[in-house]
Amino acid sequence: MTKKVHTMQNSQANTSKSKPTHTASVKIVDGSYTRFDRVGVAWLNDDGKMTFRPYGTQIISGDIYLNPVKEQEEQQPQ
Repeated sequence: MTKKVHTMQNSQANTSKSKPTHTASVKIVDGSYTRFDRVGVAWLNDDGKMTFRPYGTQIISGDIYLNPVKEQEEQQPQ
């Protein structure tokens, strides 16, 4: 149990200093129109696992799509 907590602390430390590696979106379908709304960001950790951080407090039903951050998005201020 101690090892799991230690790994979790390392993952949280990595996310606080690095920029997100992925964006998180949900798919919204309205008739024939489909769009993706961004709901948060995610980081790929050194151990291969991902950490997801949602924007605000949300109720999400359905799939969350994780896409790599594009270079243009990395250069924009957050």
